[in-house]
Amino acid sequence: MVLTVREGVALVALDQLWHVVLLLPALALGAVLSRFVHHRLDGSLMRLMVLLFAIAFGVVLLFTG
Repeated sequence: MVLTVREGVALVALDQLWHVVLLLPALALGAVLSRFVHHRLDGSLMRLMVLLFAIAFGVVLLFTG
């Protein structure tokens, strides 16, 4: 089953929502842990790491489809 806003526009399938529900505990854990460690990390180093992570996985997605 697919949830739609307009006829013919599929936004979210119900099986995708199940994956979201399964990932919610990890999201909550990450949010809690970040409150404890964010002041210990260098801001510029963290920005660089996030940028490199995004670039690397962007390239992976480009080539794996």
